[in-house]
Amino acid sequence: MYANKLPRIVGLTILGISFVISLGSEMGLLTIVEGIRRNIAILVLILLASFITIPLRLSGYLEKIVSLMTMLRSNLDRAFFCLLSILFVLAPILNVGAIRVTQDLVKDIDFKPKFLTKAYVNGYLSAIVWSPYFATVAIVLYLFEVNLNSYILIGLTFGIIQIIIGYLLFHFHRGEVSVDEVAVTVEPSEDIRNLYWVTGKLFLIILVGIGLLIFLEYITPLSMLLLVSISAVVIPLSFGVLTGQMKQTLSEMKHHISNLNRSCNEIVLFLSAGILGSALENTVFSEALDTLFLAIAQISTLLFGITVILIVIFFTVIGVHQIIIVPLLITQVNPEIIGISPLALAFVFILAWGVSVALSPISATNLLVSNMLKAKWWQVGFKWNGAYVLTSTFVGLTIFIVIQLLTI
Repeated sequence: MYANKLPRIVGLTILGISFVISLGSEMGLLTIVEGIRRNIAILVLILLASFITIPLRLSGYLEKIVSLMTMLRSNLDRAFFCLLSILFVLAPILNVGAIRVTQDLVKDIDFKPKFLTKAYVNGYLSAIVWSPYFATVAIVLYLFEVNLNSYILIGLTFGIIQIIIGYLLFHFHRGEVSVDEVAVTVEPSEDIRNLYWVTGKLFLIILVGIGLLIFLEYITPLSMLLLVSISAVVIPLSFGVLTGQMKQTLSEMKHHISNLNRSCNEIVLFLSAGILGSALENTVFSEALDTLFLAIAQISTLLFGITVILIVIFFTVIGVHQIIIVPLLITQVNPEIIGISPLALAFVFILAWGVSVALSPISATNLLVSNMLKAKWWQVGFKWNGAYVLTSTFVGLTIFIVIQLLTI
């Protein structure tokens, strides 16, 4: 009822197709129930993940970051690397909201749109490949039944490599962008080393928290999705108790709950895609897709990875959201049949999702950046970040092949 017109039409269309397919399957309408059951845990995570931002907002870390960026405004290289680092730290918690928060931090510094676009996309994509609070990682690992402790070092390493790629590409082409210093309303009030330490400490806190999740997944029978969902609620409440800000914390949580209807578009698309994926299992389509992927995988593992990425990019560029096409493809891929390990498959689908986020005209990231900086979506995705996306894809495919060789 609360979804926008287009997601509602798309969702109802997908649901109608799923019903028709289900009626001709062995399980009948039970496939609809299975499609919902399989994805409800991921949906809970998507809705609760925003709670984890509450301690960050109440702890004063954002004010520290404002001072740091103010100090670095005259040094493009250091400012760009700092923006990358800030997004790498904030995005695992704030998701796409990290871009809006960062824009608020630097809005009084007249950075050029091209400079900010490169920093925002590069920094955000470096976090999307490793954080369990992202739907990207949570959905793909869950569907392939891959534990986070098996993937996290791979994803985190690739994220750091992406930061390095983004910085080096900017460094060697920094003559193409410039910054005009203007009057800044926020004056730095602290030593820059202390501000670096505060930013680094925040990153360490995030890593310790994720490390604790991995440990709990290892010693308990609980799934990572459940652990992350629980932590999204427990951490803010613990913060409120320990800092004496329980009243403010509860107020923030109520505010987040009241805004859940803003996620209706994503909920409709995600659940309808999950139902369609469940309905398509054991159908002619599923068998044909398995046969296609098997034939490509037998030719070359690299060609299989490229095919997955191109398929996801094609559908997202023409307007199909990643949350529809990626789970739909995954539910039709059988690792045992095509001969590629679940860990390698999980990585290449996460890579494909990340690449398509930068290039898709309907991705929240592309829409947010283009609207904030008054730029065209194709400028954000292809013109200004094309080299970064291409380089990251090449490196990612190399890592994909290495994972497959090591897990045969």
